[in-house]
Amino acid sequence: MLFSVGLSLVVLLSVVGAATVERVEYDYYKYHPMPEITDWMVQAVKDYPEVVTIVEYGQTYEKRTISLLKIGNGSPRPSVSTLSERSFKHTKRTQRCKR
Repeated sequence: MLFSVGLSLVVLLSVVGAATVERVEYDYYKYHPMPEITDWMVQAVKDYPEVVTIVEYGQTYEKRTISLLKIGNGSPRPSVSTLSERSFKHTKRTQRCKR
């Protein structure tokens, strides 16, 4: 379980072997209206146009567009990265031990 009110989202973007780490503060415990979420997605595309695109995934029953952010450098080799609560806790423990 995460204890902070405002969660930190660490976005890792890799472009041609160079990694950029950007820390974005976003309150996941607060309701965000859809226009605000859409603005956030559009801003991500503007900030990182070489790796972030908006894809229209489909439509809801009410004919509203379902969009998603696609993050990648155009490589034909797909990769997926996930972080579960268990691996997050393990990472934190490992970092404390190394200090």
